[in-house]
Order: sequence, then C-alpha cells, then structure tokens
Amino acid sequence: MYDPLPDGVVLDLPFHVRSDRFYTTRGGDQRRVSTLELLDGDAGTVARGIGSALEASGFSTIAIPEKEDGVERLAFRKGGYGRINVSYQADPGDSPVNPAAVGVLKFDWPVDASPAAP
Repeated sequence: MYDPLPDGVVLDLPFHVRSDRFYTTRGGDQRRVSTLELLDGDAGTVARGIGSALEASGFSTIAIPEKEDGVERLAFRKGGYGRINVSYQADPGDSPVNPAAVGVLKFDWPVDASPAAP
C-alpha cells in the first residue's frame, strides 16, 4: 500500500498528496520528501502533534534556526533512523493542487531508515 509518510507517522485527517519524490543529497544519502495539502484541521496543530508522537517514540528534537518566510520548521533525530524534517504553513499558496486545501505539511526523511516505532 502506498504511504506518503515516514514509517510510524499517522495522519488521522483528510489530506491530498501535492508531491512525493526521492532525491540524493550532496553527501550521497537517499532521502524522500512528500508535500501534503491538508483538507481539514490546522497545519501547526497537526505538525506539533506529529512532533509529540515522534518524541514519544524515541526521537529527540533538533533546534533549527527560524526563517522569516512564513514556514515553520521542526526537526527530529533518532539513532539508527536519522533525521526527519517537518515543515508546515497555514497558507496553501496561490494555486493549491486541491482547492479545498487549508494548509501544507511537508516531510523529509531518510529512505533507508528503520521504522520510527520504538
């Protein structure tokens, strides 16, 4: 079954996949990034809830600098898994793929990571 989310992350609200791709970092690591348009709820509340769930499953929060671009960013790391980046914004942009979008949630994680569950 197709799942646009990192292992162990569950969204219990409707969303639309805007994009889902794999890429290679300059260091040669394989990563995956998926961008979701939320169709209900608040992107910030959802992202913070995901962060709490990741922390409960053994991830630690990584402090990252803020940018003045309207996008909120969170980062988490777990030994044997690597880093998960989560970003969100309440504004779906000028041309969302789904016109019912109320926010955008983006995940970026290692392809060869073990499951997030403890």
